[in-house]
Amino acid sequence: MFDIRYSLFQSFFSLIRLAIFLARGRTRVKLLRNGIDIYYFI
Repeated sequence: MFDIRYSLFQSFFSLIRLAIFLARGRTRVKLLRNGIDIYYFI
């Protein structure tokens, strides 16, 4: 029982880490696009 719970927790934690990583990448792309727009406007 403990092993099943531990494996579920590990997979859930990895999913959370992946979601955070994807969110960071998305915000980074947004910042880069905004920076490029600002650079072209200057």
